Amino acid sequence: FGGETKSEVEHRIVTTLSNLLESSNGKTFLAVSHGTAIQVFLRKWIGDDMANQYIIGNCCILKFIYTHGKFEFLDIVDPTIDDVNK
Repeated sequence: FGGETKSEVEHRIVTTLSNLLESSNGKTFLAVSHGTAIQVFLRKWIGDDMANQYIIGNCCILKFIYTHGKFEFLDIVDPTIDDVNK
């Protein structure tokens, strides 16, 4: 993480997204990051056991809803090359 611990990465991501969404007036946002940072964020909200069920591949999309200062995990979209060729 370029000198950051996982805890520091988690704090930075959660703080940044929370601040953005608190001032968004209900708008929808897309945040883009690398897989490890996304996995750290996912683990924060669903725990290690649940997060271990998911592989965060290239181009994965994780859907969350933000209410009352918390993120709720809704879904993961994992497009693969097979999906593109359909």
